[in-house]
Parts: sequence; C-alpha cells; structure tokens
Amino acid sequence: MDSLSLRDYLAAIRSVITTQVKPDVWVHAEISELKVNASGHCYLTLIEKEASGRMNVCAKVSAIIWSNVYRMMSAMFLSVTNQQLQPGMSVLVCVSPNFHEAFGFSLVISDIDPTFTLGDMARRRQEVIEKLKADGVWDMNRELPFPELPQRIAVISSETAAGFGDFINQLEQNQRQFKFYWHLFPAIMQGADAPASIMEALDAVFAAQECFDVVAIVRGGGASADMLAFDDYDLSSCCAQFPLPILSGVGHERDTCVLDMVAFQRCKTPTAVGALLVDCFEQAYAKLDGLSLSFADGVRSLLREENERLKSGAMGFVKSVPLALTAEEARLSRLNANLRVMVSRRCQQEENRLNACASMLKASTKLKLQSADMNLADLKSRLQMNIKTLISQKQNRLDLLEQKIELQSPQNLLKKGYSMTLKDGKLVRSAADLKAGDLLETRFAVGSVKSRVE
Repeated sequence: MDSLSLRDYLAAIRSVITTQVKPDVWVHAEISELKVNASGHCYLTLIEKEASGRMNVCAKVSAIIWSNVYRMMSAMFLSVTNQQLQPGMSVLVCVSPNFHEAFGFSLVISDIDPTFTLGDMARRRQEVIEKLKADGVWDMNRELPFPELPQRIAVISSETAAGFGDFINQLEQNQRQFKFYWHLFPAIMQGADAPASIMEALDAVFAAQECFDVVAIVRGGGASADMLAFDDYDLSSCCAQFPLPILSGVGHERDTCVLDMVAFQRCKTPTAVGALLVDCFEQAYAKLDGLSLSFADGVRSLLREENERLKSGAMGFVKSVPLALTAEEARLSRLNANLRVMVSRRCQQEENRLNACASMLKASTKLKLQSADMNLADLKSRLQMNIKTLISQKQNRLDLLEQKIELQSPQNLLKKGYSMTLKDGKLVRSAADLKAGDLLETRFAVGSVKSRVE
C-alpha cells in the first residue's frame, strides 16, 4: 500500500489552497479574540454566529495582521471610527488563505473597511433604541418627578476615576457651601464587565432607595470604545425603569450613548452633573431671596395700611364711646331688673321641687327599710336551720369515723384472736425478714411472750 508522510500530505493541501482558493477576498465576521504581541503582530479569532438568534458559533478561524500592516490599519480605523479594534466588533476585512504544515490554517488580513464597522455599531445602537421603545420603557425615567432640592445622591462610579473626583469636588466646593450627602456605589465603568457591574450597583441603590433623591452615574472621558458598554440593552433598560431620576455624565460632550438617552438628564461631563445639582440649590436660593424681598415689601405696605386704618378707627372710636356707654348702661339696667324677677321665680320652682323630692324620698326609704327587715329575718331563720343541719351531719360523720377507727385499732384486732410479732420493737411482716438467733416478742390480747429464732 502506497503512503505519504504527513508533511507531504499537508504540503499537498497547501498547494491546493494556494492554487485553488482565491486571495484578497472581502469577508465580514465578528472579532472574538484579539491580541497584539511584542513584535506588533495582531492575532485574531474571527467567528460567525447563526442567524437564528441562538448566538451559536457556526464558523471560526484564526487570523493575523502583520505588524507593518497593523500599524497603518489600526491608525486608519481609529481615525474613522474613533475606536480601536476590539472583541465584539463586526468587521469587513480583506483576507487571503494561509496554510503551513506546522501551524495549520489561518487567514492573513491585508485591509479593513471601517465604514462597515461604523454602520454595524449604528445598527446595533438603533436596534437597542427601538427595542427599548417597543418595551414601553424609553421615557419612564424622564417622566419621574425631579426633587426641588436633590441633596441625597447615590453615586455610581469607579473610586479611582478622575471624573468621580471632579464630580465630588464640584459638589463640595460650591460657592455658597450648600451641603450634599453622597454615597459611592463602586462599579467597573468600562469594558465588557461594565454593564453587569453598574447594574449590580443599581440593585444596591434600589435596596436603599428611600435614602436617596437621585442617582448620578459618572465617569471621565476616554476612548470612544470605552463608551460601548453604555449602549448595552440590559443596562439601558434597567436605567430607564429605575424608580429614582438618573443623571448621566459618562463621557465628553461629543459622546452620546443609549444610557444618556434614557436617563432623566444627560450632562456632558461629571463636572456638569455636579453643576446641575448645585444649580438646583442656586435656583432655590434665588427664589427664597426674591420671596424674602417680596415678603419684606409686603409687610411694610401692610403695616402702613394698618396704621392708617387704626388712626381712622381711633377717631371714630373716640366719637362713638359716649353713645355706646349710655346705650350699654340702659341695657344693663333692663337686664338687671329682668334677672331679679327670673332668679326669684327660679328659686321658688327649685324649692317646690326639693320639697316634693324629700317627701318621695321619705316614703321610699321607709318601704325599703321594711323590706330589708323582712329579708334579714328570713335570712336569720334559714341560717339557723342550715347551721343545725350542718352540725348534725358533721356529728354523724365523726361518730362513724370514731367507730371505724375503733374497729381497726390494734387492740381490737388482738381481742379477735390475732397476735403481733415484734423484732427490736418493730412489727415483723415476713419470715424472710428473720434470721437465726433473732429475739422476738409476741403480743396477745392479754400478755406477751418472748422467743428466739432457731
């Protein structure tokens, strides 16, 4: 049987690939893995997922971008998309097949179309937006009432982020020294783990939502690629449905993500979020200042009016007092006369009522005393009878007990012919309690005898 060495067989395969497979073909795929080594070569894994939506990988291949090509390609891609090549991106690349007997099959990438990636990113963002609208949650956070003085703030950020420091500095260094109470819920603010980390922080805020007025999600600027996490559907949906107003400050003014769109208020930077909160207090301060001035003016005007009214009233009062006093004296005289008549009449009525009540009380008391005497006599008679009966019953019981005791007494039993045997003055109940040599005393109705056990 003829055979080939593995090297020869793989060389034949390479020959077929080299001659039969067309080079420089444009292929669209998704970057699954990406790594740049120390030499500047970029190694990738390209995949294609099933169109059924099950996210299963139906095709997978290794690829490489040589360092001289990668330097120019990555710079061009960044200038067009404002992002670096990274896993999760859909790309359109020009590839040629490469097969080596020792390293296997791979693709060599020689060019890339960044406009394809831009379009795919825009499409994905639009799909997220349309899904949020279809779910009916797009406007939910923006429809929440905003507190007039948002003083208690739940902050979601990375503790080491410069944007977090700018935000806190804006709050605490305000000109009028308004006091804010904030608490940091740490989260990862970039990369693939950012959405889950931010949602975990939101869950912690939700558990203590009664302690806060608003939520501030802040991070500084950075590469545009870092902003992809804030286009995540699950994170955007969570923010849209959150029960507290969310203020977003997650990038520069030129960056707008889906989270910005669903938040109650989008601010261009973390500093702007802090400025917005301080401005709420500035507006309230200005409103109170205006009200204070208006109140002072109103009080002065009211005092002037009341002063004029009191002066006018005082003049009228001086004129009306003599007439009023005369009229009151006449009215009091009439009331005094009427009062005397009414008091005399009422006293007579009360005296008659009291006399009638006294008579009724005497008659009623006499009847009740007679009834009580009869009841006492009856109770005395029944008590005497009951006592005699009880004494008789107790005497009979005592007689019976005395007879029973007499019948059961040891002396009486001895008279009936029984005897008692004692050892050491104690009654012997069983022969098993005796042993040879024991001294016994046997008592009869008349006399006793002593004996020894043999």
